[in-house]
Formats: sequence, structure tokens, C-alpha cells
Amino acid sequence: MKRFCITLVLVGTLLTSSFAQTTLASLTWKDARSMGSGGTSLLFSTGYDSFFGNPAGFAQGGSLTLGDASLWSYLPVTPKNLNQVQSVLSGGASQPEAETVFDDFLADNSEAGIGGSAGLGWAGKGFGVGANIVSEAKLTGSAFASSKLVVRNQVNAILGFAIPVNLGFIHLAVGADARGFYRLDATADGWADAYNLVLAALGYGGDLRTLVDAESMTGGLGYALDAGATLKIGPLMAGIMARNLFGQVQLGDATVKDMNENSNYPVNGTSLAVLNPIYTGGVGLSLNEDGLLSPSLYAETDDILGFVDAVKSGLTDTETVLSSIRIGGEIRLLRIFIVRGGLNANCLSMGAGIDLHIIRADVALFGEDISSLHPRTGLAVRAAVKF
Repeated sequence: MKRFCITLVLVGTLLTSSFAQTTLASLTWKDARSMGSGGTSLLFSTGYDSFFGNPAGFAQGGSLTLGDASLWSYLPVTPKNLNQVQSVLSGGASQPEAETVFDDFLADNSEAGIGGSAGLGWAGKGFGVGANIVSEAKLTGSAFASSKLVVRNQVNAILGFAIPVNLGFIHLAVGADARGFYRLDATADGWADAYNLVLAALGYGGDLRTLVDAESMTGGLGYALDAGATLKIGPLMAGIMARNLFGQVQLGDATVKDMNENSNYPVNGTSLAVLNPIYTGGVGLSLNEDGLLSPSLYAETDDILGFVDAVKSGLTDTETVLSSIRIGGEIRLLRIFIVRGGLNANCLSMGAGIDLHIIRADVALFGEDISSLHPRTGLAVRAAVKF
């Protein structure tokens, strides 16, 4: 497994470095199931989740997802903050009060924003085919007056396969998929006129249409590959996956006005950007899977080689080790109710869900570390209809 991991890292790094000069910023799916357990479990994904997680999950039992929708927000979730958001959105707050709310959010949370996704597809019994869209808009910066508005959108079409190998109590699955996508983002690091754009959107003055029309977007068609493997021996699991392998997109620019009036969306531009490969490895434990009380535990990291080095050094610095991994789990009660919890780089998450076989709903309060800024917290909800 370690040799396989090193090979994936080296191949992905070499091929990425041989392409062009810019890197496309990541746009991640905030799934309430995974985020509620500390950002874990996608390494051992099944069903629709395998479109965003480990393609080896296509080897499991099949399911048809007719609709899967997620919403999330980057916001310190407290009664006070929720009341402030309601006051601003309803127009009950003055402009100075609204500006103070956004200043407080950025000071406490580093970012403030919303996101969502929707999709459908078949996953399981050896193959997966599906489509989805992921969108996100957020304010970044240390103060509202100088903040930027980051807008990212991606439409994906995925085709994958997986091969199961069962040897008694040993179950191995290996899978891969190809993703074609269209990406459309606010140019550079975001729109610098975020202050006026947000105030206009909330009705505090300014013509929002005129302000937005003057902004530019960058976008284009791209592709990427994902691959992974899982090994299960009794209740014990181990897995590895690599996402965004060989990923690249040809970017072009267009103004919002030109897109709205002339449908001139950027498709094939002159700037080539690459996706940074993400390598994830981890272990899991799943007990009494078919019972009325079924607990599962997961631990994973996106810095596999660094974690191996930390283990070799003796794990003496517990805080440093925990900051590089995600730990979480869930308990399924009566095969219907689920409670979750976990640590994502030392940030606490918790969640709950209900699974009625055809209809499933989940909610999570999550925390995650982003660079050297304050930990980012938020709320995520998800609902799905599947067979």
C-alpha cells in the first residue's frame, strides 16, 4: 500500500509540473454526512458519494440517485449570529449594522459565504455514471470594506468503474473514473468590489445589475482522472485514493455583461491551468454493519508521507499529528438514525441524519482549518432521493 501511494504521488506530481503555469483553485463539496464526521468517510464512499470520493466505491452494491442536493454556509453558528443574518436578509438592519455583522463574521471565521450542489446518477455493481453541479460564493479578507467576493462554479460529468476481488473474508476493490467539467469563476482571486456588490444585493443602495455586468469571469472546459483502492478484512478497512490526476482546463475570460447579452461564455481560452492532485489515505473500522446498533470509525490524511514520518518519529507531538489528520465516526441506530462526530485538523464537527432507504436527510455543524487563518466553521444540510 505504501509503494502504491508513493507511485501515485510521484506520477501525479511529475505530470502536473510538466504542464502550464497556473493552478486552478479547488472547489470542494461540503457533504453534511462527511463534514459531520470530521471530513472523513469519503475515502470509503459508496453510492452517489463515490462521485466525490473514492471510485473504488463503485464496486459496492448499486443505487440510483434521482436527486441529491446539499447546501452549506461559512458562518459561526450561534443564536446571535443567526439572528443577525435574519435581520440583515429581512432588511431590518441599517447599513452600518450590516457592515458590522460582516466585519464580525470575517474576524471570527476568516470567510463568510454560501454554497450548494445538486446531482444525480447510478453508482455501484462495477460502474458509475452521473452528473452534478457545485457552486460557491464567499467573502474573504480581514475586513468587509476591503474584502473580495470569490465565486466558483463547476459542472461535472463522471464515468467510472471498479473491480471487486473477494477472497473469503478479504475484500479488495480498485476503481477509477474520468471527469469532464466546465468551470466558471470570478477572475483572479475574486471581485475586488465585494463591498458595493454585497450592499447592493441586500438593498442598501447601488444598482446590482450594473455593478455585476462590469465584472469579469474566467472559465473553460477541463478534465481529470480519479483512482483509488480499498481493502477490507473483517471489520478493518484501509484505503487510498488520488483525485484530480492529470487535471487541466483551458481558461478564457468574458465580462458578465457579454455573457448575459450575447451568451458569450468562455470555453476554450489561451491560458492553461492545472488541478493540484489530492492524495488521501486512511483506515477505518466498521462493526455490526447489519445490526440495530452499528458504529463506524475513520481516520485519514491528505499528507500521507508526512504522517508516515510523524509515526516513525514516535508521535510525541500530539497536537501536530492531529492537525494533519481527520478523525471521525458515526453510530447508526435501528438502521435509520445516525449520529456523527469528529475532528478535522483539531476542529470539532458533529452531525446527525435519518435514512429511510428511499429518502435520506443529513445536517452537520463543521469546523475546518484553512491555511494559517482562523478555523472556518459552518453549517451543512443535505437531502437525497435514491433507490
